[in-house]
Amino acid sequence: MNPRTLYRLLIAGAILIVLTVVTNAASGQWAVQPPPAITTPPPTPGPQPTLVPDTSTGVPVTSHTEAIRRVVALEKFWAAREQSLTEEQIAAHPDRVVVEYYATRGEASDVYSGGHFGDPEIESEPVWVVIIKGKVHVTIIGIAGRDGPVEADGVTYIISARTGKVLEVAAGILQKQK
Repeated sequence: MNPRTLYRLLIAGAILIVLTVVTNAASGQWAVQPPPAITTPPPTPGPQPTLVPDTSTGVPVTSHTEAIRRVVALEKFWAAREQSLTEEQIAAHPDRVVVEYYATRGEASDVYSGGHFGDPEIESEPVWVVIIKGKVHVTIIGIAGRDGPVEADGVTYIISARTGKVLEVAAGILQKQK
C-alpha cells in the first residue's frame, strides 16, 4: 500500500472518530449522568432499635416483691451466674440482696454515687435500687470502649418504679456514700 493512501485512510478514520464523538456527545448519549439516587427504605413502625434489649414492661413496680421479680426476669439479659437467679434463692439468702425504694433517681444517686442529672425529668424518676451479691458475669454495653461480660462480685440494677424499665445496670455492688 502506498504511504499516501495510508495517510489518507488515517486522516479519514480520525475524522470519522471525531464525528462519531461529536454526534454522540451532542445527542446526549455520552453525557455525564449523575449516579442514581440512593433511597433509604421507609422507617419501620415502632421505636428506634437500640443496642440495649427492651426489657421494659410498662407496668409500675410498687413493692419490694415486685422489684425482686423484675430483677429475676432481667437477669437473663444482663447477668450470667453458675446457677440462674430465682425468687426462691433470694428468699433463702436474704443477706445477698438489697432492695431499696427512692422517691427520685436523684435521691438514689445522692446515696450511692453523688452524681447529678442535667434533666429534672430524669432526676425526678422514682426508682428501685436492687443489688444482688455474688459472683456474676455482667453484660456491659459500651463502657470504656468495651462491650461484653465483665466478672464482678455482684450486680446493681436501677429500675423505674413508674414503668419497670431498666435505667441502669452496674457491674459490682454500689456502695453508699458516707
